Amino acid sequence: MNWQMSGRILVQGLGETEVLAQVTRMKAYGTPIVAGINPIWEGKLVNEIPIYALVEEAIAQVGEIQTSLIFAHPYAVLDAALEAIAAGIRQLIVFSQEIPPLDVVRLLKIARDTQTVILGPGSGGILIPEKFYLGIWEPQFYQPGNIAILSDSSKMTYEVALSLHRVNLGESIVTSIGTDPILGTSFRDWLEFLNNNPETSAIALVTRSERIDSSTIDYINSNLNKPLIVYAYNRRKHWKNAPYILSNQFSYVKNTLKDILNESDLLLATRPSEIGELLQ
Repeated sequence: MNWQMSGRILVQGLGETEVLAQVTRMKAYGTPIVAGINPIWEGKLVNEIPIYALVEEAIAQVGEIQTSLIFAHPYAVLDAALEAIAAGIRQLIVFSQEIPPLDVVRLLKIARDTQTVILGPGSGGILIPEKFYLGIWEPQFYQPGNIAILSDSSKMTYEVALSLHRVNLGESIVTSIGTDPILGTSFRDWLEFLNNNPETSAIALVTRSERIDSSTIDYINSNLNKPLIVYAYNRRKHWKNAPYILSNQFSYVKNTLKDILNESDLLLATRPSEIGELLQ
């Protein structure tokens, strides 16, 4: 997988108040958003962003676009993504959640055929503090450093960043791969990317334990040559007694990970706030 941290940006589904706020935040950070797609607002200028009805119309007016940010309704994501791919855009971040699974399967097949890289669905985006921001986070809660945060949860990254800052560490890159069951890129894809990233010296992986699939395990055991710290929580185990869950969930996950991962290069955190201390 190759992700270009540069180029001009298109927003599909620019219209909802929350999306407008997120786009405004990205522009203030310096993100080069050059066009938006919303047929109802065609011809308008929103926050200095020209709005078009179609992706190909936007490209004809503003020129080449590297990445499309998709905020469309879940049932409209497939059409939006296919329109972007047909117009030649090869990087997509799908922020929308709960996309129909068959739509995702169809989209990923076309993405493979066209060598399009998709982050999401349900992604929180990508952030390189003070340099590059395509996301829905509050960027002021992150600071430059050499620790990569990789997660399926956008909110959990705040806790990890705070833990790093408490010990004077910062982030080289923050990535949320998405929350939907079927995703465009995997932890394995991003671990390989980060393993080859010269700005990253260590990686913090925060996820549900069931997200750590066999491909990710094989890569960690055979190819990863940077320190990795994992906080994995298990959403699939259920107990009637809540205190039992709190006291035993981590021990279950930890023993499971020990069984499948080489322990020598792996640090296991009992909570996100512990990650900074373990990497210090």
